[in-house]
Amino acid sequence: FLYLFENDSRVLRTWKPDGGLSLLNFVGLLAQRRASWILRGRRSPWCDDPTMSEDLDGPDDHFSPVDFAASREMLRLVLDGLKMLLSPYGWQMFDLLFLQDLSPEEVARRTGKSLAAVYKWQSRLYRLARQIRGELSNPDGEPQKP
Repeated sequence: FLYLFENDSRVLRTWKPDGGLSLLNFVGLLAQRRASWILRGRRSPWCDDPTMSEDLDGPDDHFSPVDFAASREMLRLVLDGLKMLLSPYGWQMFDLLFLQDLSPEEVARRTGKSLAAVYKWQSRLYRLARQIRGELSNPDGEPQKP
């Protein structure tokens, strides 16, 4: 990831959506090439400064089991709300875009819809999920703090 984002994301900006590779495949190809280059000996992977294990991201001490359970419950309630409000086609779009995490290009290919239509669905679904979450978080109907 550091390689992708160094120098103002120069390498990442070379990806073109219509270039034949999805973003996931493009990043995978770059990772494979970078690892191969490092392992061929042009740059030793052992020369980097090691990170102490206590400096690595660990579990958040401020996130209690109660908080975890509450967030899972909120997710379940949002999904239930989406299932109730969406048509079967809308739920299919949600499943493809968010549960299966397919790219909009792949969803357009699978559904036969235009890429613009898929992006519209993606935007609607984001907005609807945020709206449901907001209503669940604040059942009094008062505006939520941003």
